[in-house]
Amino acid sequence: MYNIPMSNQFEYEERYKVSDPDTVQRVLEADGFRPNGGEMQTDHWFIPKYIMSPAEQTQWFDHDKGYAVRLREQVIGDRRKLLITSKQLLRPADHSAMTNNEADLNIDGMRHTLTPVGSEFHELLAELATYDGNHSLSLEEAKRLIESAGRKDYLIINKQRTTFRNAQLPDVVADLDCVPALASTDLGFSAAIELEYSGSGSLDEAKATVRTLSARLGYKQKDILTMALPGLAIKYLAVF
Repeated sequence: MYNIPMSNQFEYEERYKVSDPDTVQRVLEADGFRPNGGEMQTDHWFIPKYIMSPAEQTQWFDHDKGYAVRLREQVIGDRRKLLITSKQLLRPADHSAMTNNEADLNIDGMRHTLTPVGSEFHELLAELATYDGNHSLSLEEAKRLIESAGRKDYLIINKQRTTFRNAQLPDVVADLDCVPALASTDLGFSAAIELEYSGSGSLDEAKATVRTLSARLGYKQKDILTMALPGLAIKYLAVF
């Protein structure tokens, strides 16, 4: 049984496949959403080195309470930002709600995101405690540290994201994502819209808010994607 945190360090989102991004943008803008800028993201996902197949990854993450760890390079115009994130499902096999610990890629950020993962990173966290100050880390440095703790960089996702916000719905963000590498696969689509609750309410409030919006935008519950594009991409892009 999963322990659902009482704090608001979680994210709730629903996702739908997109065949025509331009049409989706028009629908969002007609509802009052405005683009809040576009960015390129390169995500590196890390899992324990002993996992050797998509089936093993599913068992570990969906049912065994595994924590996914992500390093993200975010490029907006001429600005580059590095982030580290850890995620765990709140309920088995339900990808709509997860814990979400995220921070800038520096020593404090590493401690913040890896501490909840538990004993797996105990030695690394002890090593980080010996660092003087809180200096920023390069992607390569952080990757080397995570790999030294028994993880591997098994999935790299290059993604174009456009974020939309509506002043009347301050607790919701809509992200239009495109992963070009999926276009040549038999998945059938390479873009998706994510409707994410980012407020301070409960999980039930988050779900109700997102579902009300999704219905307003014309999406049906039966069409919800079971997981985000990175999860769907494992079958096609992961290297175990």
